[in-house]
Amino acid sequence: MRKPFVFLCLVCTLAVAASSVTPAVLGAPHGLMPVPVPVTGGTQYGTLQAPDYEDLWSVFVGDGQQLIVTMYSAEGEDFDLCLWAPGTTDISRKSSAVETSMHYSGTESYVYVVPQGAGGTYFINAFCMSAPEATGSYHFTVDVQSPASRVEIAAPKVPATARVNRTYTSHGTLRPLHYAEDTWVRVEFQKYSKGRWRSAGTVSGSCEDYQGATRYTVDYSFYGWGSGRIHWRVRAVHLADEMHPRQASPWRMFWVKV
Repeated sequence: MRKPFVFLCLVCTLAVAASSVTPAVLGAPHGLMPVPVPVTGGTQYGTLQAPDYEDLWSVFVGDGQQLIVTMYSAEGEDFDLCLWAPGTTDISRKSSAVETSMHYSGTESYVYVVPQGAGGTYFINAFCMSAPEATGSYHFTVDVQSPASRVEIAAPKVPATARVNRTYTSHGTLRPLHYAEDTWVRVEFQKYSKGRWRSAGTVSGSCEDYQGATRYTVDYSFYGWGSGRIHWRVRAVHLADEMHPRQASPWRMFWVKV
């Protein structure tokens, strides 16, 4: 009987849920500071058109909290996004903002962690700097997160016995809620060989909010030859970031049959 040999192919993809919805906007011509509209999170809707090329919202973010804003234009218009510090009275010089996102695309996003002592009411600024100015509607999501002292992460749910030359999809969860741009989950596979566990593959992927938690999805395949079964195990590792500590899930055991 030929001794079995198996190796692994990995891909990580992600699933995302929709946000809640709240109403909308005020505007002002370039160089003037609009009256800010208070927001507490969720999705905001607005329109940029002549002469209203500046929209402003206010949101309170405390010391050490993280503010995540992502804006989408309805038809791919070149709209821009920035964040102003508490006490700002002049928004004409975008280079003075604490965060900016100005790309030639229909999506803009930033993540800002408030330094200690800098908490307060921040201003989210949607505007258009293209020439001539683009007009159209847009929406953006707002999320304020606080630092977490611990993280709960589950290993991906793999079959009890996997087979070579097949592709599998497994999911795992991460709590509390995380955000794609600042959080990473690393999925580690090991197989038992020559009396000890040996690394057999690692994949890292960013994470997105999904129904009150973060869900990651791993697609993987095993390839090999010979006949028999090999003992494998898998776990997920949350890598430390500014808001969350490092945490590894327990190992989940399974077999791979050739």
